[in-house]
Order: sequence, then C-alpha cells, then structure tokens
Amino acid sequence: EFKELYNIDLNKPTILFTFHPETVNYEKNKTYISEILNALKILTHYQIIATMPNADTMGIMIRNELIKAQPPIKNMIIVESFGSLGYLSAMKHCSFMLGNSSSGFVEASYFSKPVINLGERQKGRIITANISTVPIETDAIIQSVKDIEKADLINLEPIYGNGNAASAIIKVFKQEFNLNQD
Repeated sequence: EFKELYNIDLNKPTILFTFHPETVNYEKNKTYISEILNALKILTHYQIIATMPNADTMGIMIRNELIKAQPPIKNMIIVESFGSLGYLSAMKHCSFMLGNSSSGFVEASYFSKPVINLGERQKGRIITANISTVPIETDAIIQSVKDIEKADLINLEPIYGNGNAASAIIKVFKQEFNLNQD
C-alpha cells in the first residue's frame, strides 16, 4: 500500500531523514545543511527519504537547500508530509533514521530503530540505546552510518510504556475510590 501511495519501495535500504532548524545558534543552519548534504551525497547505497523541516526560523532555507540538492542527489526522494500512518510506516521499514526530529526519540524506540541524532535540537531528552548523537559534520555522520552498519540489531523495551496506560489509570481510580471492579 505504501509503495502504491507514495511510489517508494521500502524494500530498498532506506534512510528516513528529517532535519529541522537548530533554534539555538540558528545562524549555523546554512553550514549544518551543507555538511548534511555532503554526507548524503556519499551515501549512494541508500535510498534517502527526506521529509521537509518545520516552520522554525531558517526552515525555509533548509527546505530550499533540500530542493536544490535533489537533482544532484539522485537517490533522495523529498516528501512534504506522509501524515502519521505514512511516516510511521516509513520509520518501521527504513534501515535507520537521520536528523534531529523528536520522532527519533519517541516513536523510533517502539520500532527499535537506529537513530543518528544530529546536533543539539533534542538536547535534554531521554537517550535510549538506539540513538547516537553526533556533531553536524560530514565525517561524523558518515562514521556513525558505518557504526550502524556494523552493529547488531537493537531490541528495546519501550520506555514510554506499552499502550495500556488508560487501563492502568482506571484500575488505580477504582481502587482508590472503592469503585466496582467490573
């Protein structure tokens, strides 16, 4: 269904890439996107699915640089937005994630998906075993990709729960207020 809808074959080795502007030191975003694009040019053995950045300061500049880079980076597919189901499907089936999206910290842990987190946008978040944070430098990005390629598969216990929070909350309320346990 994903292939039919987006004309993207997720059976190919794929990088799911999302880079939002750094909001601290935002003046460095032009250098950052240049370093990232240099790395993406080297990663020719992957299909790169690039989702567009958000509307933070310098987001338009990053968007424009991605659009300019697409013809020379022939293995890059730019997607404006997949929506939730499409994005989660791409995440589930990609080889790894690259960028600085919060989805690399939250949703990726459910899929035990390797994540190369770039820069400091997500600084202060919980770091799970699937996340490597690297400087936004071409060589560091390429080395981190090589490390992922050599690593064993990661199997994580979801740190954000198992999806049963509502049932657990109801049980506590019923116990606390001596309500019928049916």
